[in-house]
Amino acid sequence: EESWPGVTSISEFRAYNFPRYLPQPLLSHAPSMNPRVACQQRQPSITPTSSLSETEFISSMTLPPSSP
Repeated sequence: EESWPGVTSISEFRAYNFPRYLPQPLLSHAPSMNPRVACQQRQPSITPTSSLSETEFISSMTLPPSSP
């Protein structure tokens, strides 16, 4: 309900008996994971608009033949 308000009122959701779990640290399930890796921020992706200005992207495109 917190991340998807109204989900518990959907009949398909109520029909499935989801187990209830308490929050636990990720490292308790993946003890060999480096905690620094789990917390790193990903680099932002290039936007479609800015990709159009990339010369490498433009030069790699092949356009279909124009119709008469």
